[in-house]
Amino acid sequence: MKKNSFKFVSLLLVLLLSQTACSENKQQNQSPQKIEMHSANSELLVENNKTSSTKVYEITKVEKATDGKITDFSFTDENGKESTLSSIIKNKYVFLNFWATWCPPCRAEIPAIIELQNEFKSKDLVVIGIALERERSLAGAQKKVYDYASNNKINYLNFVAKDEIIKALVDSYNGIPYIPTTFLIDKKGFIFEKIQGGRDKEAFLKSIENLIK
Repeated sequence: MKKNSFKFVSLLLVLLLSQTACSENKQQNQSPQKIEMHSANSELLVENNKTSSTKVYEITKVEKATDGKITDFSFTDENGKESTLSSIIKNKYVFLNFWATWCPPCRAEIPAIIELQNEFKSKDLVVIGIALERERSLAGAQKKVYDYASNNKINYLNFVAKDEIIKALVDSYNGIPYIPTTFLIDKKGFIFEKIQGGRDKEAFLKSIENLIK
């Protein structure tokens, strides 16, 4: 009887996630031709980052994961200088959101995340988006995320990366089978809560208030 109850609860959780999250288990391989296209389009993205309030950066390196903590990574800023995630989240709470432009539940929660960024910026909360796109080229992913972020007035940093970099980052969190997936991180870099599936603003507020109290 207990075994049947467990199966029922498991099935219920899977059905619930199917309504609030998208499966992300497909990684595209890039051809040499696609990779050669990256540099020119990346330069265009750097120029966009210089002139626009919308910021979408490319992750270039993922550091070794520490169990239970946020994973550091490197990226190139709009001035062509290498920076790190750890440098922009130092002594901050972090709202780390894995999402994609093709994922309806991800898009549905973005207006709430934009409001949270505005409301909690003064309380040392940094919102970071990691886009898991399905474009065959990095350039295509960059453009899609930049255009979406710009059109929807996303006010927090977003990052994209080549498949091998994204895989290393996702693996550092023991895999992310569904998006959106959000991690709330304390000021010492430890994961406070993992939120799988879409949430409304009220649910996010409760979690953030527990984090910063």
